[in-house]
Amino acid sequence: MPDHSFFNPTVLFAFAIPHTIFTVIFLFSKEERKLHDIIASIWIILLTIPIGLRFILSSMEPGFLIGLFRNIVYPLSYGPMAYLYARSLTEEKPKLERRDLFHFAPFLLFTIILSSLPVELNPNRPAHLPPPNGMPPFLLPSILMDAVIFISVSTYSFFILGILKRHTESIENYFSTITDTRSLTWLKWTIWLFVILFIWNSFSPVIFKFTFHKLEIRSILPHEFRFIHTGIFILFSYILSFFTIRQSTVYPQKKIEPVTPLENPEIAKEEKYTRSGLKEEEAKAIADKLLEYMDKKKPYLREDLRIRDVADDIGVNLNYLSQTLNEVIQKNFYQFVNEYRVKEVQNRLKSPEFKEHSLLRIALECGFNSKSSFNATFRRFTEISPKEFRRTILSG
Repeated sequence: MPDHSFFNPTVLFAFAIPHTIFTVIFLFSKEERKLHDIIASIWIILLTIPIGLRFILSSMEPGFLIGLFRNIVYPLSYGPMAYLYARSLTEEKPKLERRDLFHFAPFLLFTIILSSLPVELNPNRPAHLPPPNGMPPFLLPSILMDAVIFISVSTYSFFILGILKRHTESIENYFSTITDTRSLTWLKWTIWLFVILFIWNSFSPVIFKFTFHKLEIRSILPHEFRFIHTGIFILFSYILSFFTIRQSTVYPQKKIEPVTPLENPEIAKEEKYTRSGLKEEEAKAIADKLLEYMDKKKPYLREDLRIRDVADDIGVNLNYLSQTLNEVIQKNFYQFVNEYRVKEVQNRLKSPEFKEHSLLRIALECGFNSKSSFNATFRRFTEISPKEFRRTILSG
């Protein structure tokens, strides 16, 4: 391959390695480094190692150590790393256990198998060996390895999306304001991108053979196509690094038991609160105390009000407060607080005192943290936009 080509090991190495070093140093130098920062660092390193090895091993003589590093099946570690990262962000007290090592059993097993294969059967055969005539003996092991990698990534992606779905349903029980770092929407789209990349990895050789060759496209050579694929994964690692650097801990304090939505709400309540010890009359007393607190103190005007803050202010057990919201008031914390905020906005828009105030100013003063979240929440509870509501008030 020509040295001046953009898609060569040297250029890819120059893009990937410094970026990875910077990301890892940044994540490890955080003042309050958490488990998710450490897992993200390892995940990004594992994404980058094959690129560095391709550059380093290309200039070294074949040997046992080189063959060992060449045969490590790094992609089988990507699914487990993404899964552990998602867990570390959504669990109450995230920690790694010994049983988590079993997630990496296929990674270790296939690395051992690949290292023990004869050269002619090994998909990672040294580049200096010419391909055999006819059907390559290593074709079947290569197809099998790609299939296992794809199954691993797809399976773990399915589990991760399930974790994120449950997380989306549960965070409204703890926070009155849902930010990007709390909703983890970026991680969901990153996982989908991850799956698409591995679909591309599985089918791109066929696409190249039957499309580029049939059309006699000569601007991209076969050996360059592999580097284009590597460049796409480098771009993915850049995207991943950006979001993992800005990601903060979702639950900085001890959170309460999540309310898991079930098909039958009565069964959900029964399973969740069977042994809570809260009597019906006590729950109603807590509800009265909560409503009085909201009307008099207006805590919903605070942007980042959390259920723990409310429980501390009114002197109520956190779990009892959650149970009261779900059983007596029949709303989660997010719905409960933001209904107050929307009503406060509506009252101010009706008042001549706030006639000259912008919608954004009113929204921020009523506890919303951004224009987009305000518009979405207002429409969610009123089915019209804030502008339409103000226009109605003015025309009425």
